Amino acid sequence: MSTIVFTLNNSGIHHDYSNASFGFAEVLMENANSWLKRELLKLNLFSVKDFSLLQDRISDESNKAVPMNVKHVIIFYTVIDITCKALLQGVDADYFKEALGEDDAGFTEIRTKFLQFGQVALAKLEKENLKFPEFNKAVKLIKARQIEWS
Repeated sequence: MSTIVFTLNNSGIHHDYSNASFGFAEVLMENANSWLKRELLKLNLFSVKDFSLLQDRISDESNKAVPMNVKHVIIFYTVIDITCKALLQGVDADYFKEALGEDDAGFTEIRTKFLQFGQVALAKLEKENLKFPEFNKAVKLIKARQIEWS
């Protein structure tokens, strides 16, 4: 197992928001025509299985520490980044609303809170992990990626 470089409990990143990140992504990954799923697969940074395994660990409420190696941090960062981009662009918004059972106002509130979390979490993850070459390479790839918004 790779060296543990990050845990939710010592990072200041709230477990509920971490869980929400994967929840948003899971909702869209279940939709075969989802923009998010296509983008995650195009990046080729991890598999759907890797995503699911980390999601299971993060969603386990008894596991507040959630130790992560660099590969896990790349998955976590990518999911937050791509989900924030989707929310900002309104991509799959109707699917999000339906899956969450929210009207426009409720969805807007959730979206706003998530985007605030995302901004803080991405900055924290970058600050703490850019020293790892694999993470640095992944962040550069994600930031350079020209996203197709359809």
